[in-house]
Amino acid sequence: MSGFTAQARVSTLRTVAAKLEGGAIRAAAARGLNEHIRLQERQAVRLMAAQTKLSPGRVARVTKTSFAGGGRMEASVDVRDAAIPLGKETHRSWSHSAAGASAGDWRSHTYPSSFIIRRYGGDIFARMPGAKKYPIVRLWGPVLPNELRRRNQPTYQGAVRLANTDLEARVLRHISSVFA
Repeated sequence: MSGFTAQARVSTLRTVAAKLEGGAIRAAAARGLNEHIRLQERQAVRLMAAQTKLSPGRVARVTKTSFAGGGRMEASVDVRDAAIPLGKETHRSWSHSAAGASAGDWRSHTYPSSFIIRRYGGDIFARMPGAKKYPIVRLWGPVLPNELRRRNQPTYQGAVRLANTDLEARVLRHISSVFA
């Protein structure tokens, strides 16, 4: 082996070592992670909107994403929302019968002894048997953070499946671009 070949290999190893020690690898990994988390957010909004029959815009408004970068190598999709009253933001295919209000909401069933009070914003209420002080109660719809956490729902399963198939490939593609 000639001295020139050995010097070239040592210089190549030094270049690789410098890239491994520098911030280029971390920045590339963060780019890959951020690319993946954007895809996770889009999928979560799309699947939760289909699952709860809320508009994708309504779901996207309460979905926040924190990205990797600045020394932080973690990213997340957070859904922060309160319970949504039935009749607000939910699918509006209400019908009245003697049995109660029937909805085409995220559960698609009839709510017994329920009724709509237009004066209170068109929310759905039900009578509380035996209650003297507050004889009616407002019925509530989905709580988006809870819907995202349920392991048996398509939103959770889709997020796990996407992470298993996409995350590693995206991060490695960005890291390999540092060495190209």
